[in-house]
Amino acid sequence: MRAERPKTIHFSITSLCNLRCIHCEFWKAKPQKEIGLEEWKKITDDIYNWLGSGEVRIKIAGGEPAVKPFFKELMKYIKDKGFYLGITSNGTVFAEKDIEFLCDIGLNEINISLDTLNKDKYRLIRGRDEFDKVIKNLMYFKKHTRNTSINLSPTIMEINSEEITELVRYVIQENFWITFQAVFNTFGTEYRANWYRDFALFPKNVGKVENALKEVIAYKDIYRQIGNSREQLLTMIEYFRDPGKSYAMECNAGKTDVGVDNVGNLLLCFNLRPAGNLLEKRIDEIFYSEEADIIREEIRGCSRECKLLNCVFPFDD
Repeated sequence: MRAERPKTIHFSITSLCNLRCIHCEFWKAKPQKEIGLEEWKKITDDIYNWLGSGEVRIKIAGGEPAVKPFFKELMKYIKDKGFYLGITSNGTVFAEKDIEFLCDIGLNEINISLDTLNKDKYRLIRGRDEFDKVIKNLMYFKKHTRNTSINLSPTIMEINSEEITELVRYVIQENFWITFQAVFNTFGTEYRANWYRDFALFPKNVGKVENALKEVIAYKDIYRQIGNSREQLLTMIEYFRDPGKSYAMECNAGKTDVGVDNVGNLLLCFNLRPAGNLLEKRIDEIFYSEEADIIREEIRGCSRECKLLNCVFPFDD
């Protein structure tokens, strides 16, 4: 069966990051030569020529994407093509003029990785004392937004497990959005089976997290600002109860969701080998290639918990 065409394409434009997060080790990497602005423009044009821009979302991430000197120019280029544009950032690199620029060009969503409203906990989680700047930049986005959705993207882990409902109340008060992510095997490291058994960040009081997620579901019934679907929140509860559980549900990776890494490789799954390089072949040639079909078959047989990731979870409200 011919694969359906992708609807969301994630650009990981760098593995560089200015923070030192305890649940991610991308910042430890010494990246190979990353592709530059002209190569990203070429890839954007290739996607546009194949899929158009009307129903395609481009999501920008890293590392921290805003550290790249061509960041703003690439964002404008993508928006000028008519794509829906989302950015995931730690929110520490922007100046107010950058935020005003992004809102003016029509940025559709900004996802800020903020896990806590406690300044001391923030420093422990993120490795740097940047809490005040993140909050200030959230307010700048609120000041300058036209149609930019402002979204918090906290990772639920032991250190912030008591703040889940507090974060929800905060976004309701500020008219932001929030999309939770469960803690997984440390990003930027090789996958370890049973990693959660000796992982200090995995919540110890599962009942507390379960009750908090049930409260989030109750809030979702009243307020619109919770981005996770009800099905995903319920599946998170199952995950925290039994992190070693196998998941038979489908995964959007390699079908509606694909990624492009910092050297131009097309990734059907971020945990599997590339299907090809977009500087060497067109995206449609790679997406429908025999190698891509083999990788998609591997994805279909996968039972790992990363199916709960927000980018590939198969259920919507």
